[in-house]
Amino acid sequence: MFGYSLSLRHIDAQNPVVGLSRTMAYIIDQADDVASMLEKFTTAHAYQVAGQFANLEFWMGETLHALEALSNYDDRFARMSTAQEMWIGNHNVVVGSYCPMCKGQCEFEPDLKPPRAPTMIPSKARGDAVRRLRDAMYFFLVRCFRMNLIDENALRDVCERVGTSVAALDLVRK
Repeated sequence: MFGYSLSLRHIDAQNPVVGLSRTMAYIIDQADDVASMLEKFTTAHAYQVAGQFANLEFWMGETLHALEALSNYDDRFARMSTAQEMWIGNHNVVVGSYCPMCKGQCEFEPDLKPPRAPTMIPSKARGDAVRRLRDAMYFFLVRCFRMNLIDENALRDVCERVGTSVAALDLVRK
């Protein structure tokens, strides 16, 4: 209808009204999507790598955006959590359990209660996403270096921008 599809893969099928059983980790999904693409470039045909290198600024933008989203998560989560808590308190919000007949909140639920607090994405998951994203960009850049698409100084500059260093062994062109 709007040109996109809503993914329901993270929604708790038993009770989407009261809360979620799994964290909806948009920033993890975003970082993983970018990392997956960059990882594909490390084993792609040389002509494909050259084509993607021509869009290096785009891939840098995607990578830096995902890294920034991961790094600013705690502040955004605190703001969201506080705003939800205030809304629930100010509006006396209560919810019931999921009703398969109504396909939503059941108005006849005897046990209405305030919604669950949001769940934070664990710092380990965020750290893993940061490492995977940096590694993926790094290995894409090393592939570009070995194909003579990027020189050592530019490689080092880009690596510094994403927060990683260059291993001396990776500077050997094969």
